[in-house]
Amino acid sequence: MRIRVRGKAYILKFVKDLHHENEKVKGVCDKPTKKYPRKIQIDKDLKGEEKLEVICHEILHACFWDLDEEAIDDAGKVLAEILYKLGYRNKNE
Repeated sequence: MRIRVRGKAYILKFVKDLHHENEKVKGVCDKPTKKYPRKIQIDKDLKGEEKLEVICHEILHACFWDLDEEAIDDAGKVLAEILYKLGYRNKNE
């Protein structure tokens, strides 16, 4: 899926066995300064609120690349928790 974040085009992909720097991860976001195609990749096996949290987390990285990991992590958790309580779900789950 193609998305735009702060005017930059990204491809949002759900992938199996996601690795970054030889380490298994739940999500990864390319730097906004990278030439297109920039990617935001999410582990395909995630479900429910955890999946929503990782999506929020990686999109926040695309929005606010200059923020440290702790701030992004906190904001991603808060957003996912609130959206989940409001009833947002993946229709395919």
